[in-house]
Amino acid sequence: MSYKKYLITAICISSFCGSFMASSINIAAPSLAAEYQIPPDRISAVMEALVLMTTAFLLPATAIANRFGYKPTFMVGLLSSSVMALIITMMPNFYTLLLANALQGIAGSIVVCTAYALLSDNLTKEERGPAFGITTAAVYAGLSLSPSLGGFLTDAVGWRAMYYLSAAGHLLSFFLTRSTPRDKANTTYYPYLKMVMVFVGLVLVLLSATIITREPKAIFALIAGLIIVLCYISLEKKSAHPLLPVRMLSDNAVLSFALLGSLCNYTSTFAIALLLSLYFQVILGYSATMTGLLLMVQPTIQCLLSPLIGKLANRINPHLICGTGMSLCALSTAFFAVATFHHRYDAVLTGQILAGLGFGLFSTPNTVIVMSSVERKYFALASGLQALSRNCGMTFCMVSLNVILMLLINAEHGTAIYLGELSESIRFAFFTSTAVGICGVLFCYLSYQKRISS
Repeated sequence: MSYKKYLITAICISSFCGSFMASSINIAAPSLAAEYQIPPDRISAVMEALVLMTTAFLLPATAIANRFGYKPTFMVGLLSSSVMALIITMMPNFYTLLLANALQGIAGSIVVCTAYALLSDNLTKEERGPAFGITTAAVYAGLSLSPSLGGFLTDAVGWRAMYYLSAAGHLLSFFLTRSTPRDKANTTYYPYLKMVMVFVGLVLVLLSATIITREPKAIFALIAGLIIVLCYISLEKKSAHPLLPVRMLSDNAVLSFALLGSLCNYTSTFAIALLLSLYFQVILGYSATMTGLLLMVQPTIQCLLSPLIGKLANRINPHLICGTGMSLCALSTAFFAVATFHHRYDAVLTGQILAGLGFGLFSTPNTVIVMSSVERKYFALASGLQALSRNCGMTFCMVSLNVILMLLINAEHGTAIYLGELSESIRFAFFTSTAVGICGVLFCYLSYQKRISS
């Protein structure tokens, strides 16, 4: 087996482990809450710590990759992720568990920003589409299996088994990557100050945005974070060695619109599973098992479709496939907003199929567009920016959903009025998601227009 196949396999395994681990935290929430003697709803902070730190460290991780090379940085990220997964299993209390997951997020950001950069650097343009499709399918495989496999491991062995699986997977990826040729560093410059500035600024912005609905004083942290980020951007505009080339983004409209499309896609679709879970369990009274089975439809379709779309992206303009996928995503949220699901599995499956097809058509071509729109020295930056757009989309989605639920639900939990308000809130959230999805379709179209006019 050539080193390219080893590399693709390594990235598939690490992608599976990353998505499986992040999603399985929700499955293990009751076990974690019982062991650390905290309310189950506080376990969401573990996921928030992981996602927040992954997002905030993406640009600093890009600087590290450009300074030391894609392969060495990727391998350090894999080894760090493996070690941190083991350390998490040894944490004595909830606060050290949060800290360890935050550090796991930093390690994960190093893997995320270099995975597609390493693939793009070692594969030809013709090979990238199928490889991106396979690795994207691995992400969705992790999401698809997390309810069943995560639940089985938690019940049979305990919640730590999921972290052991993640540690083993990342370590295997580390050894598989060793045969990949070492690449040269893109720069000898190391922007310490700017790395700290953008990291602190993004942590403040994302953390305050997450808690602002329940802690109004977080507005001050949000303002401070925005000021730091704006100062960072101002420094970048004047820098001879920018970590984030602002002019490159403004001049590269294809890249910018593709990233905005990705941002809108995740903002509009990330809450689908949560909203449907609330509707099925709280309003219709379905069991968690039944709900989990219903919610497996979308990621399973995405998993099966992604490798095929990766191959198709080499034959058909990826902009057209991406735009079609974004349109189907917007159609799915519009369907969820108007459909009646009262014990109608045909309606449930129709919406899930639309969403699965849309996401499957969107993800891989969007990655192809982003990675093909920059030269080699910007591979890590493009990969990091795409991950940043995804994670910011997830954050914006959850913040907007919290605001909607806070403003539209006033009744006491468990009453008939509460169920009615929750149902209307879910519908309004889907209508909002549809509006954002339509913006995403527009950005896909603009990216396509810029490509054919350049």
